[in-house]
Amino acid sequence: MEDLVRDKSKGELRVFGKRWAAIDVQSLCDHLNTLAGPVVAEVIMKQHEFRLGRDDVARIRQENPSMTTQDVINWIVEMERATGIGVDTVMLPQGSDSAVRLEISNPIVKGEKGAERSLMLAYWAGVFSTLFEKNYEYTDVAYDADGNVLTCRFVPRETK
Repeated sequence: MEDLVRDKSKGELRVFGKRWAAIDVQSLCDHLNTLAGPVVAEVIMKQHEFRLGRDDVARIRQENPSMTTQDVINWIVEMERATGIGVDTVMLPQGSDSAVRLEISNPIVKGEKGAERSLMLAYWAGVFSTLFEKNYEYTDVAYDADGNVLTCRFVPRETK
């Protein structure tokens, strides 16, 4: 399966077999932040992207039941690159540290708050929550403008 297919006769853009639409995500995030305020916009985008991450893992596993966790992560990293989100590097936990680290080089949006932050990170929270069967949340979000890299950690959410 090709990672990116554009069929102008049908007006379709497909990435890894799924139909997409090319939109200006910075404009979308700016508009959501203006309409609802950055806190509410972040929550809205977080709910949407988290669900997409969970759904994509379920779909990938259904279509490819023999894929390992690392295979699924690699597939999603390639999808993120093909869709223009950026170049993701996932660092799985080592030793007793349970945090997953993520770096996104050349991220499509740079925000550390509001809709931009959730757009870039909530999807991965859904992915990790599904893969590791714990609820993950992102923390320690930072954008390095000089290196054009967004970084964060994903940690299991404490349940009470």
